[in-house]
Amino acid sequence: MGVHGVLRAYAYENAPCFAPNVNDLKYWHQRAKEARRLAERMTDEKAKHTMLSVAEHCDRFAIRAAIHSIEEL
Repeated sequence: MGVHGVLRAYAYENAPCFAPNVNDLKYWHQRAKEARRLAERMTDEKAKHTMLSVAEHCDRFAIRAAIHSIEEL
């Protein structure tokens, strides 16, 4: 199974059974934390880089969620 297959399998096994609130800062922060934790355990450099990229994108979503919550005040 290639890198993409492993990532797909992980995503399927750990997928929440509900749609996340895209404006939930804690949700995106937790996803970034999980992605970094997975990246630490990876030995394949391409997979590690991909997972760290996922973490960075989750961080960006968290920032957007924080901005959205401020704008709603």
